[in-house]
Amino acid sequence: MGQLEPLMSQALGRSPYDNVFQGEGPPRSQDSTQIYDDRGRPVNPETRRINRDIIRSHNEVMLVIGVAEPERTQETEGQATARRHHEYEDQTGRNMLLVGGVLEAAGVWGINGLRHRILLYKQYAQIPFHHLYLLQKSRQSWSSYLLDGFPAYLAGNALDNGLLSTTGAFITDVIFPNHKDFPSWTGYVRGYLQMHLGIYSFLQRVGLISSAQWFPSWKFFVPGSNVSPIIVPPLPLSFTRQSIGAWLTAFAMGAAPFAAYYAYWKAQNWITRALRMKIHQYLPRPYNSAARRRIREALLPPPPAASPVSPQPNGMSSEEQPRNGGDMNRDDSTLRIREGRTQSDGVPPAGALRRQSTISARGDDFGSDDEEGDVISATLISFDVEATESTDATPGVWSAELRPNVSENSKPGTGWVPLYRENALTLLPSIMGAHTLAKFPARILTAPLQCLAWTGIAVNYLARGDGCAVDAFFDLGFGPPFFSWQRLVNIVGVELIHFIFEVEASTWTSAVSYKYLYTEEGWIKREEEGKDDEP
Repeated sequence: MGQLEPLMSQALGRSPYDNVFQGEGPPRSQDSTQIYDDRGRPVNPETRRINRDIIRSHNEVMLVIGVAEPERTQETEGQATARRHHEYEDQTGRNMLLVGGVLEAAGVWGINGLRHRILLYKQYAQIPFHHLYLLQKSRQSWSSYLLDGFPAYLAGNALDNGLLSTTGAFITDVIFPNHKDFPSWTGYVRGYLQMHLGIYSFLQRVGLISSAQWFPSWKFFVPGSNVSPIIVPPLPLSFTRQSIGAWLTAFAMGAAPFAAYYAYWKAQNWITRALRMKIHQYLPRPYNSAARRRIREALLPPPPAASPVSPQPNGMSSEEQPRNGGDMNRDDSTLRIREGRTQSDGVPPAGALRRQSTISARGDDFGSDDEEGDVISATLISFDVEATESTDATPGVWSAELRPNVSENSKPGTGWVPLYRENALTLLPSIMGAHTLAKFPARILTAPLQCLAWTGIAVNYLARGDGCAVDAFFDLGFGPPFFSWQRLVNIVGVELIHFIFEVEASTWTSAVSYKYLYTEEGWIKREEEGKDDEP
């Protein structure tokens, strides 16, 4: 072996530790100039360029004859049309949902005034249901009924739609740079302001606050002030156990109506959200279960692949040794076929499906040691091959078969699965229907808690000497006449009217939305007409 070391050293080239010796003698112009890298190894850029041109020509031929398909890096005209169609329907559906929300808010505002008076006043809870209209008409004009408390109600809805989200996020970033470690405080501030605006609107609608002042003053949001709905008793004179306990009891009684209103608000939202999700599952709607299942499977992480044991070079037989550089870069699938194995032990063969073209990531087949860590842009298109039906075929004999392109819907043993368009416009009827059907039982179930909250807030406000007498309201309690049958009948009747109005609003919104639905052919025709109208 010692005699071969100089030859091996000469074949491998100059090492980084060897000195550079310039050749002697006159240069010969007919000889090509040999280029070496920084490690003394010969390189030939012209040969590599020729190899890339050969691979590029080979790939173009494979694409032309249809063996390989080009990568869909850019969307086709059909895909662009489908994308514009989806964006149009989704944006239109969101606009229609906004219109439906405005109609729902109008219905809530029109019914809430009468509902609040039934929950609060004795006279509204004792008369028959069909006399409520005449009683309300004699007590208040329709303009006053619709406008009192409306500015505060509108401001509360604006806060509910996230008016402070952008400003609050900016303030949070400035004051608390590490605010991600803490819960967002803008949600609590928005909820606090929204609840106070709702209470102010309620007090105006039932006649306890003058309608001349549209919005509350800043003192209304400060607990313990002379106009705040949260009563804070004065501090005890002596800090004994009895005085502190009495002060805490008085504070709890003063804050109990506000806490009851918060509990009612949260309970109604939670019941509505839970029922809406359940109801929406049973309503007819476009739902691509197969497509969703494929997306979920695609998002799952792949199972860990078992690393194959590579044989030692000294243990190779003459048949296993590569005959040229191309044999060293064969696919793993080719090696599996040569060894008599299938593509995967747990996955059945593809059957009649068309084999997709595979791109070799190893570059051209003429790589050398100087390409370690480099990625060559030229890639060779190849396709899988199968072993012949004869199991005792001579090693080294291969067969390649091109199969027709068969769609997934024509697989044997599987039925045709339709593909629906899922966007805000096609889902509009089911979304609005589920919301309407969920709101009605949520309002009925939370009516007792709402009655307790409104009565407690009104009694606390009247305790300051403002508004009408306290005996105009029911006392807090759980017995009659607080929960009388006539009050229950009046509440259910008002809720039925509200439910009918919401159903009509959802129906009309859904009917109008069908005008903006287009089939694929109709959308293509619409785009062609738009192009013709352009100057």
